[in-house]
Amino acid sequence: MARQTITVLEQALEASKADYIVGATTSCVVTLTQDYIRLFEDLQQQEWLRRARALAEKVMDFTSFMDRVVLVDGATLPIRGLNASPDDRDLS
Repeated sequence: MARQTITVLEQALEASKADYIVGATTSCVVTLTQDYIRLFEDLQQQEWLRRARALAEKVMDFTSFMDRVVLVDGATLPIRGLNASPDDRDLS
């Protein structure tokens, strides 16, 4: 399953020309960024280890993506006032 997942995600990255895969669940991100690497290290499968490491460099959780990609170089996001209610949202 690890080999199939790596292959599918490599193809998706190439087809979409995306720079990153952003995961919503930490467990999925850990599987792709740590578990697959350990698996192929243990199996001593160097080509799959290389591919797992290359994929892991492009996978991150949402918070890390915001911190390392979106909010680099001092970028900020607008923050709603502390006393704002959901009805005060600017939906324009």
